Amino acid sequence: MVQAKGLSCDYCGAPLAVPASGNVVQCTYCERQLVVEGHQARRTAAIPAASVTDSLLRGYTGQDRGRGRRYGVAEMRSRDWRCERYGLWPASGRASSQYGSMWGANAIVGPPRVYPRCGDIRGAWAPGTRESHTEWIEALYAPGAPPARAIRVFETCMPGATYAVALRHGSGEEELIWQRPAALTGNEAQVLEIELSPPRTVGMVRAYVSNTLGNSWSEIDTIGLVAAAPLPLHLRQAPRRSGCAVWVLAAVVLAATGAGGLVFAIRAGGRSTVGGDRAYAGGGTAVPNVPLQGAASPLDPVLREPTRKVAGTVVRWEAPSPGALKALRPVWASAVIGFSSCYGDASWSGEQALGAPDVYPQHGDVAQAWATRERDQGWEWIAVRFPKPVATRAILLVETFNPGALARVDDLTDQQRPVELWKGETPGSTQSRVVRLELAEPRDMSAIRVVLDTHRQAGWNEIDAIGLVPR
Repeated sequence: MVQAKGLSCDYCGAPLAVPASGNVVQCTYCERQLVVEGHQARRTAAIPAASVTDSLLRGYTGQDRGRGRRYGVAEMRSRDWRCERYGLWPASGRASSQYGSMWGANAIVGPPRVYPRCGDIRGAWAPGTRESHTEWIEALYAPGAPPARAIRVFETCMPGATYAVALRHGSGEEELIWQRPAALTGNEAQVLEIELSPPRTVGMVRAYVSNTLGNSWSEIDTIGLVAAAPLPLHLRQAPRRSGCAVWVLAAVVLAATGAGGLVFAIRAGGRSTVGGDRAYAGGGTAVPNVPLQGAASPLDPVLREPTRKVAGTVVRWEAPSPGALKALRPVWASAVIGFSSCYGDASWSGEQALGAPDVYPQHGDVAQAWATRERDQGWEWIAVRFPKPVATRAILLVETFNPGALARVDDLTDQQRPVELWKGETPGSTQSRVVRLELAEPRDMSAIRVVLDTHRQAGWNEIDAIGLVPR
């Protein structure tokens, strides 16, 4: 559907799209249906009268409401912005529009991932276009938490664009609790903290933003609740995303068509896909290329098994420090070919393994690394492509949660004839590390596949980045 010039919703004022067929169109903002007749759109029968939602979608209503203020990064350091004992984070998200999976509505699930950074950074929600009608993002929370004393909106691009925050009730009605005119506050991330007095139980929050204030997207990292009492232990675990069958389907299509790889758009201002600034300290342990004993096939038939192998590859695991990795000039993966599974279509997705490391040297269950859908389920894999063929002397695998599941690495440059580069085992660890596979002889490569046996190391086994070291 294409947007019709001058055609707007009779309820909320949002621009409407021309229906592909018929004459009924649904407003993506207030979710009501209208009938298009020529250059006019009229209301269909039996639609409720204009509501609080309709008023808010038209923008700031001209009346301030609620108690709240914005805090800069330095101020929030003293206000416990991570809120480990009292912070309840969204379990799911919904939005008026979204830029794609990496800036999707469910990017707000869990604690902040972009904050305290500021800019157009994937991992935060962004509307579908740079200039659009007012937009909204909605956060849903798990039940059972104590009453909330405050709501925190983490604004990480175009901070100051949020002009209204409302509570959503089960009936679909909204309760406006805070409103101020939108006004950009500068180039530093902001946290809009809204006081709830007295504290109250909150199940759903919707934040409205103006998306026409500057030359970028108005982005929100997450919307947190600050409980009036410590959370039960089962709610202190950050929510995680589920699902991600789309990449397996993409791999099937790729294998069937023999395509040269999938290309994913990386929007300006997002995570870089080439280069890096993390480094090796040197040292480590080396083991030779050894076979797996009694292992079943680690891959389903989506991508071919290797029929050839190279000898002499040695694997080392090292404790990195800033400096040396940059000197190696690694080329980081820039596109995902496919994988066996992933934990989400934004957080912990296959794309989180692209580009230079952004979790390492931190160790933990962090959304900016690839994680499989389930833990401890056996064979899993991810296949990635690089921006150009590289005369490679070593492969880098950045493991940032429960290292030790690595089982095999294949050269996938010729996807019809994969080549096994290494097969074996590495010891488990409770610290992040970089595994370096040193090839006996340099070889030209543009794609590789990493195979894990997740039975080897308990918990999710997460990979932050995959790189090639040029000859």
